Amino acid sequence: MKRSLMFIAFLGVAFLCQDVVGRYIDDDEVDEDQDWEVPLNRQKRNLWQFKNMIKCATDRSAWDYNGYGNWCGAGGSGTPVDGVDRCCKAHDQCYDRNQKCNPKWNSYKYSRSGKGASCRITCHNYPKNDRCELNVCYCDKIAAECFRRHPYNKKHKN
Repeated sequence: MKRSLMFIAFLGVAFLCQDVVGRYIDDDEVDEDQDWEVPLNRQKRNLWQFKNMIKCATDRSAWDYNGYGNWCGAGGSGTPVDGVDRCCKAHDQCYDRNQKCNPKWNSYKYSRSGKGASCRITCHNYPKNDRCELNVCYCDKIAAECFRRHPYNKKHKN
C-alpha cells in the first residue's frame, strides 16, 4: 500500500514536471540521433533528466523500469531479483549517499549522443564547479549504463 501511494505521488510530480518542462522543450523537437547538450538556461529537473538518460542508454521508456523487481521505482527493499534490479538498488544507494544534494530535484549539466548500445552520456561540471550536480549526474549516468548492460525481463515488472 505504501509503495502504491508513493508511486501515485511520484506520477503526479512527474506529470507536473512534464507539463512545466514541456513549455520549454518538446521531446518531439529533439532529434534523438543528433549530438546535443542540455541548454544551461533550460534545465529540466533531475528525474526528467534521468528519464532521458535511460531512453538514450536502453532505447526503453523509463516507465518500463518503474515497478520493476524490488528496487525500481519509489521505495525499495529486499533482495534484488536480477541485474536490472541491482542497478536500481545501487542507484537508490547513490542517491542516499548524496541526500544532502537533494538528488531527485537537483538538475545538472550533461550531454548525450547516439542511443542504445552507442549512447554516450557525459556529465559536465561547469560553469560553477558544483560537486552536488556532478555527483547526482553520475548516479543517474551509472544507473542508465547499468540498465543497458543487463537484460530487461518483463516477468519482473509489477
